[in-house]
Amino acid sequence: MVPTRFDTPPERGNGADLTDSELYALLASDRRRAVMAVVENRCRSLGLEQLAANVAEALEGEEFDPGALRSLAIELHHVHLPKLSDAGLLDYDPAANWVDTDPSG
Repeated sequence: MVPTRFDTPPERGNGADLTDSELYALLASDRRRAVMAVVENRCRSLGLEQLAANVAEALEGEEFDPGALRSLAIELHHVHLPKLSDAGLLDYDPAANWVDTDPSG
């Protein structure tokens, strides 16, 4: 089970204008909840491969061999990180494959 420490909504950078329904829809995905749980515990920023490894750890019960870990990184890159970035919950630079955990600056 993915850790969900969102008793209250996470800090929102530019995403402060999200409705509760929009926020909950974003966090309906176990992968996006895992991403938010991982980045919530990071100092500042991390690369996509490290994020994928940390998300894989958070997704208990799923097996991640090197091929599956690469597939997870691709899924994060193309699906989940852009959604979270567009919502203002984190910053993702797809060209550099780098996540900034503090969208406010």
